[in-house]
Amino acid sequence: MLVHQQRIRWRRPTTTTTTGVVIALLMGVASCSAAAEVQQRVAQASPSGTTTAPVADASERPAPTQMWIDMAANADGADGNAVIVRTGTTVAVYDAITLAERWRSDAAVLSADRRTAVASTPAPAGRGTTLTVVDIRRGTVRRTIDLAQARDVVAISTTGTRAAVVDPLDVDPATGMPLGRRSSSVDVIDLESGATVKTLTLDGNVVPEAFDAHGGMAIIEYVPAGKPERYRVRALEIATGRVSNVLTRDKTEIVDEMQGYGRAAVAKTDGSALFTL
Repeated sequence: MLVHQQRIRWRRPTTTTTTGVVIALLMGVASCSAAAEVQQRVAQASPSGTTTAPVADASERPAPTQMWIDMAANADGADGNAVIVRTGTTVAVYDAITLAERWRSDAAVLSADRRTAVASTPAPAGRGTTLTVVDIRRGTVRRTIDLAQARDVVAISTTGTRAAVVDPLDVDPATGMPLGRRSSSVDVIDLESGATVKTLTLDGNVVPEAFDAHGGMAIIEYVPAGKPERYRVRALEIATGRVSNVLTRDKTEIVDEMQGYGRAAVAKTDGSALFTL
């Protein structure tokens, strides 16, 4: 079962959340400086300049930067050392030794074990969506999957075998919340076969956040659905479409409605917990 750690909130800190804030802040400072170093060194190693980060609009909310270093080799002995840098929905993968860029996408989601990334882009023909499934350690494309409708990828299962895609998300720039809608469409895609495993139409303004290991997902429900001001974390059973409250480690239901907007989320590599800021 995926245990959803309550989102860190600035206004009502407890011992647990205060520690989480400190850890998150330290991680953010360290990863931002490390990411800047990667960008600088890659720019030196790659004269083409294709890895230069775009200048952000001053009116945009600053996106958090996270970085992971994976020094494990691939099962076949190939060099798998990689530096993974994520800023918002932009994911870039560099060789850990040379810092040469292996792969980059401006609209990608990582699996919890950080072995797989999935990017969604408009299909070349102008209709539908192409999902690109990438092997993070190699920075190579495993496969592409064409979907008939426009979709955004929002979550990937722990080991990168399934993805959740939704109708394109429009976000209110002032609140960071999705724009109002009364129902939400969610497709679960098998990333090995490309088949749609399940299509669900859910009441309310809902966005999947993470898969669990038992056939379900943690979802964020925004309320009121027509003009979101708050959100709550709930659980979705994929097979039935049943939505219920999530549980803490001591089996207590989480029913709080929270304010704010998501800044960053990091899953344990085994997918058993999700920590969000």
